[in-house]
Amino acid sequence: MTISLRNATARERRRLENADPSELDPCELGLRRQWDALSVKHTRGLTVARHAGADARTRYRVYDGTLTRREVFYDQPSPLASVTVVSTPYGPRWVSDRDPYGPSWTDADEALAHVVERLAWDAC
Repeated sequence: MTISLRNATARERRRLENADPSELDPCELGLRRQWDALSVKHTRGLTVARHAGADARTRYRVYDGTLTRREVFYDQPSPLASVTVVSTPYGPRWVSDRDPYGPSWTDADEALAHVVERLAWDAC
């Protein structure tokens, strides 16, 4: 069974979210793992999604407004910014895709805090 996330029916979405993993085909199981790994929180009028496992280099994506977990997963909106890891001679560093040559951090959460602060400041 091939599923287009944007065009998935309510029944297909419920199956992905709630079915026993042993009942899912390999494609659905991969999507289920992405669903299980996705966490969403809201801060300063922004939605911060942690896409664990979807892309090993990207830890967080920041979206405008307050989106639900389902909206982030199925609708796949364009993020305002993301926090990505890059390799440096000094070890891995976390940067914002909005300013990849700007400041970098050793911790993804510190980079996220900077990105959210900057986006909130830009909105003022």
